[in-house]
Amino acid sequence: MKNFKTIGLTTLTTLFLVLSSCSSDDGGGATGLALDTYVNAKVDGQNFETFSIQGVSLGTAARDGSFVTVTGISKASATATEQKVITIALMDVTGPGTYTVNATTNAGVVSYFESANNTSWESGSCDAGTATVVVTTFNTAKIEGTFTMTGANSDDCSTKSITNGTFKGTFIN
Repeated sequence: MKNFKTIGLTTLTTLFLVLSSCSSDDGGGATGLALDTYVNAKVDGQNFETFSIQGVSLGTAARDGSFVTVTGISKASATATEQKVITIALMDVTGPGTYTVNATTNAGVVSYFESANNTSWESGSCDAGTATVVVTTFNTAKIEGTFTMTGANSDDCSTKSITNGTFKGTFIN
């Protein structure tokens, strides 16, 4: 059942990002993709920083009412195929505050994914999975804050520790 919840939340987050990035505006600008959208943290003591190319971040942020996602992609270089991804997806965000995200709160999901071994660790997997997200700024243009997570893998309940997490997302218009 937990796998269905994880798959469902991941699918919903991906669908939300795809649909919210579409626009009838022909302005041609890349709003919400500047260096001011990022997720940075330490994953088991190793630095995770959102990758950017010529000032354009591989971070995205989207908002649909009170549902918010911020994603950062980290990679070694522009040609590297291995990626690491942190996604923060929160439901019922009404303003600045502390949001506890785990299997019992139904407040969203915080996840960490490594493409090299196709493995993810989430805040809602196993009993060990939990995250705390502190939103310090939230308005129609952006979200900003800090987070920590003990992510659990739903296959074997192994964990990853994410500390010193910071994020800022400028919403895609």
